[in-house]
Amino acid sequence: MNYINRKSLTATSVMLVFLLLTLYGSCIDDIMVKNRNTAFYSNGISATVKGSFTSEFLFPPRNFTAETYEFTNYCYLAWEAPEDPQHPGQAVPGIVSFRIYRNQMLIAEVASDTVGYYDLNLPPAQYFYEITAVYDLTSYGFPGQTGESMKEGPVEIFVVYGYEIPFNENFNTGIFETNQWTVEGANWRIAGQTGNPAPSAEFFSNPLTSNYSQSITSYYLMGQGIIDGNIMLEFDLKHTLVNPTGQEKLSVEVFDGNNWVQKEEIVNINNLDWKNYKLDITEEAKDKIFRVRFIASGDSTPDIYNWLIDNISVYRECAPPQEFTAGVFFPFVDGVTLEWESPSGNTGGGPGWIGWDNGINADAIGLNGGGTFYVAARFTSSQLFEYEGCSLTRIRLFPYAPNGSITLKVWAGDNAGALLSSQVVTSYTAGTWNEFMLQTPVFVTCTSELWVGYEVNHNPTDYVAGCDTGPAIAGFGDMISLDGEVWEPMSIAYGLNYNWNIQGFVEPVAGTGAFIGAANEPRDSKSSSHGFVNHGQRALLGYDIYRNGVYIATTQELSYFDSCADIGGEEVYEYGIKAVYEDCESVLVNTYILGFFCPPVGVSYEITEDLKIYPNPSAGLVYIDSRDMSGSLMVYNFSGQLLLETTVTKDEKPLLSLQQYPDGAYLIKFVSDAGETYTGKIQKIR
Repeated sequence: MNYINRKSLTATSVMLVFLLLTLYGSCIDDIMVKNRNTAFYSNGISATVKGSFTSEFLFPPRNFTAETYEFTNYCYLAWEAPEDPQHPGQAVPGIVSFRIYRNQMLIAEVASDTVGYYDLNLPPAQYFYEITAVYDLTSYGFPGQTGESMKEGPVEIFVVYGYEIPFNENFNTGIFETNQWTVEGANWRIAGQTGNPAPSAEFFSNPLTSNYSQSITSYYLMGQGIIDGNIMLEFDLKHTLVNPTGQEKLSVEVFDGNNWVQKEEIVNINNLDWKNYKLDITEEAKDKIFRVRFIASGDSTPDIYNWLIDNISVYRECAPPQEFTAGVFFPFVDGVTLEWESPSGNTGGGPGWIGWDNGINADAIGLNGGGTFYVAARFTSSQLFEYEGCSLTRIRLFPYAPNGSITLKVWAGDNAGALLSSQVVTSYTAGTWNEFMLQTPVFVTCTSELWVGYEVNHNPTDYVAGCDTGPAIAGFGDMISLDGEVWEPMSIAYGLNYNWNIQGFVEPVAGTGAFIGAANEPRDSKSSSHGFVNHGQRALLGYDIYRNGVYIATTQELSYFDSCADIGGEEVYEYGIKAVYEDCESVLVNTYILGFFCPPVGVSYEITEDLKIYPNPSAGLVYIDSRDMSGSLMVYNFSGQLLLETTVTKDEKPLLSLQQYPDGAYLIKFVSDAGETYTGKIQKIR
């Protein structure tokens, strides 16, 4: 018989518990949760079992609090000494000190008369604090021994400070300290006489150094509070080499709060004049306090002359519209038609991690006696809507203990009815987040539920399935199954109010993968204190359109007609467009200068008859029937640009060559000397 237990992280030092428990019936076919006092039977639930016990324990400190202030790097902890419940107003006897824990690690022990503590020089992060009281047990009948109380807490705080983005560094002050760069190594300096423009940061070959790795690291940068768009790192680089050994390198890395991630590496193969690099660091920086660094490394500095870095910029970029064009449709020139395509990647959202847990592991859950069960995070069709067209490519989870076996699973549909992916984990590291790449990406649609999880097998002493501190997002972050077929929210079924430490990464992926079933299901949603972990881009609100630098309209369509009635006058016009999101706008992109004249009000070109053009379509050479008239023959593209113009004499059959122009549609217009206008279209193909 298996039981589901929650392995507690808080330990009671001195506790004697005697619990008399009587179970009725001969067959318990489901599970029992540790410390619950009811049992589940095939025909119902037992009556509550009552018992008696005596508990003696060392009292912990009272009223434990933690406080920090925005843009500071410390935390102040405060507490009160335990009070003797038998003698109100008096301290419990025997306290000799208090022990303070940060993220389950002992960081300080202070005297018994202390009621406050400053934890200084903290990097930006989330912290959990706990405190205990240490007793001299002599007065309790154990001379010469000490005991530690149970922990009070945890209390949670966030230390947040750093530079907001956009962040720009051009080293114009001549020192690294201005923006608090950390310099490691003797070869980094400010090059006052060279740069793009001068000055710049320089890794110089002198002093001569071998087997080296030296870096400059930015101060903390804040990527929190950004909803739409991507975070970009941009910089200019110049390299002068002496010997192209391929062993001297400059790498660019981003610290994501836990690890340094390499984003670029340049090798001393060729001299490099000033070159601009633009790196997407969204995954490492969004919703995080992060840093960037440049590392020069290699075998011998004499093999290079220097590396130069300038114009470092970290900023948010929202995707602009694509393929923006402006055109005039003949023969009636009554306005300008603007057309574009949606921002790249917008239809699929992402990339980003999705999950329900708070990102912190607090505990683990397992079967009493060991065994196999299944855990999952569930996402409905509506919650996946912005990721339609993306694929699930990675899964990360927190295995709490070793000596277990894990098989990654991805299901689709109601009650995880369709298994899409099953991948055995050959090894994992206990006590930390593990990230696994799916061998076959799972294609995401917005028509079916997605379940991301794993099958776990463990022994009686090692609980593997990690969970957060709760509260559970019931029915989403806490799904559990004992047989892989019947799923339940563990917070409702077993009173375990936590979410599994499970997250999936979705991103646009070329090629094919496993497809989620297309069964239509209710698009329900669930609000919570955690919320859906969504690092992707939200839906586009629309497009702002500009003429000659002045805003003229907003639309959610992919085209706009600017009427001559609105344009007025005879001018040359310049159009621009921006994509508008909820908390940002794209840059003004693909502006197009269109040279044409709107006719006076009430006037348009008069057409008498179409031209005869042959062959049509054509590979490039076309004949025009000008009806034995003299006049002017003109060729336009469908953006309204005049490509060529020629004079035609009477009795001439003009031959035009379009071979130098790209394939596509063209407008041919003939205006006779008598003022009659003829038009026709030609399709050029190869």
